[in-house]
Amino acid sequence: MKLKRIGILSLGYALAIIYGIIGLLQGTLFVFQIKSPSIAMQMDPAVLSLLSGLGFWLVPIITIIMLILGFLGGLVLALIYNFVIAKLTGGLELEFSENKK
Repeated sequence: MKLKRIGILSLGYALAIIYGIIGLLQGTLFVFQIKSPSIAMQMDPAVLSLLSGLGFWLVPIITIIMLILGFLGGLVLALIYNFVIAKLTGGLELEFSENKK
């Protein structure tokens, strides 16, 4: 069985969720790094004051940015696959098994 076409919006939504989760984790880790004294001492004071001022707002900001980038990346990947890769290769070969009990 060959995959000839990927639903553009469905891949966009799927990658948005995956990237959103990654962004949530990344934003949380970034906030903890900013609050760490050893890392804060190495940062430029102007950048540190800006990032510290944003504080925990960085978590939703980074998450939303990653959601948007994931969605747009999914759209682009699906379009490239549908209009270029599938036509050049004939599609992706998939193998499914029946679920026997």
